[in-house]
Amino acid sequence: MCGIIAGVGEVNLIPTGLEMLKNLEYRGYDSAGIAYFEKGEIFAQKCIGGVDKLKECCAFNIDSNVMIGHTRWATHGKVCLQNAQPIIQNNIALVHNGIFENYKEFAYEFEQNDLTVSDTFCWTKYLVKKLEELAFISEESVLQQFKQLLDNSRGSWAICFLYKYLPNCIFFAKKDSPMVLGLGDRCIWIGSDEYALSQVCRKVYHLENSQYGWVSSKNLRVYDKFGRECDIFWSKICNDLKESKTQNDCIMESEIEEGIDSAIQTLENFDFSYVSKFLKNISPKTKLYISGCGTAHNAGKIAKFWLNKHFPFVEVEYASEFLVNQQNIDSNCICIFVSQSGETADTLKCVNLAKERQAKTLGIVNMENSSIANLVDILILGKSQKEYAVAATKSYMAQLAALYALSSCVDIEKSHLRKVDRLKELLLSLKNITIERIDDVVELIKDRQSIYYLGRGMDYLVALEGALKLKEVSYIHVEAMPAGELKHGSIALIDSDFVSIVLSTQNATKEKMKTCISEIKCRGGKVVVFSPFVDVGQMGDIWVKLIECEDELAPFVLSYPLQRLAYLTAKRKGFNPDKPRNLAKSVTVE
Repeated sequence: MCGIIAGVGEVNLIPTGLEMLKNLEYRGYDSAGIAYFEKGEIFAQKCIGGVDKLKECCAFNIDSNVMIGHTRWATHGKVCLQNAQPIIQNNIALVHNGIFENYKEFAYEFEQNDLTVSDTFCWTKYLVKKLEELAFISEESVLQQFKQLLDNSRGSWAICFLYKYLPNCIFFAKKDSPMVLGLGDRCIWIGSDEYALSQVCRKVYHLENSQYGWVSSKNLRVYDKFGRECDIFWSKICNDLKESKTQNDCIMESEIEEGIDSAIQTLENFDFSYVSKFLKNISPKTKLYISGCGTAHNAGKIAKFWLNKHFPFVEVEYASEFLVNQQNIDSNCICIFVSQSGETADTLKCVNLAKERQAKTLGIVNMENSSIANLVDILILGKSQKEYAVAATKSYMAQLAALYALSSCVDIEKSHLRKVDRLKELLLSLKNITIERIDDVVELIKDRQSIYYLGRGMDYLVALEGALKLKEVSYIHVEAMPAGELKHGSIALIDSDFVSIVLSTQNATKEKMKTCISEIKCRGGKVVVFSPFVDVGQMGDIWVKLIECEDELAPFVLSYPLQRLAYLTAKRKGFNPDKPRNLAKSVTVE
């Protein structure tokens, strides 16, 4: 979602701060801005658009050792300069990630139905009012008023603000939105994630929930929710924050190409003894719950297929629905949480709920020091390294590999090493395969308003992710459904202009899929088939031929061509697949 960078030190921080802010654009943005001290006054530069445009606004010489910056992804209030951050009110400049759910209680100067005003704008206005009540100004007196206002606020936040009368100081607070402190060269930085700080900081400290404080060039104070000062234990920057290995024009294309290596690295770094020890005391009657959002949820649906061989009860729930529907979580459950960033707000809430109910918790994330990683009982890292494009591709492959390895740890035949070795063998073979006819599929679907993705069993579960990826970056409406459901209503849309993408990799459902294709073709519909089977493929208008493999490994064979189809369709339509509209990389707001 939104991104924060703030710094205070003994040198000019503006050039470095702008570059660090650029590193946060992957989180999504619609506006950007910075605020800084110069000769005892607060100045700001803001723009609608990205950091490159902001740099143009800051082309003149700015020299300041204190700055805050922000990239905004709108949740409340329209996209405009007033709502672009930092919010400037009287003597304050403030940046905020998250949502103030009760912000209208602070909107004393605005109409209650004024949708043009953001929650942050209203809240900042009220903070100004609170600080005007101070009889004596100091770091601690300002911090006390700040904390009182936070105690009366509901929602989530990572906040930094500057106050005119303390020009060498940044105040900050964190609740349910990530915030990291970093040690730089003669300066201290604050950022939304470790990656933003990784180029300039040696060590980091991840603020815990409800911590707050202030920092100057000479002092750093952090307090817990009870007002007690906290010790700071610095840790090294995560080693996996590296650049993409390939150098394609499009980041998404590079990350698709890195997907197979991400899966292989995840398998090679998987600690089977560690995970098996965690699972050794569970019984087949143990209830498993898997929760995630978007792509992570789709990976969890596939994992259910693998885990159902060993556990009769495996339920997969969207994280946002898990909070509403799961009333049976207790100490006899294992809850598996999947998240690319480890900061997904809905999923993070689910972890806290599971821990409150004393369930065992297992996290599968790609960021080692993320909030979810630090909360769960056991952590499995997806080794995809940093993912920059908004649409998840290589992180999905890493999640699938981690979930498959997890399922192999409970194999009653103790054959997990053989299963994983077979998967690695398959992945290595996929690196040398060229998928043909994808360009033909792009030409067929690029101008369609709506498309079906159809499959049965495991193929349907893969279709869910294929459909999500295509709609994310090409803006075509895509609906995935079990092929057997087509005749129960949805077939009404089939005509000579309609395209259906059929996935058929499962031996057990091959004949059923041939029937599905016939139903579409006899109504004049166009069919694209992704399959290793000749008799199925030849029934389609276009056949994308796949290699044949064990049924349970088919998601690894299908994922690459479906991701590439989405990417190529977006490019053919003239869209930027790296930054699709309205989307953010790390969704830290429920």
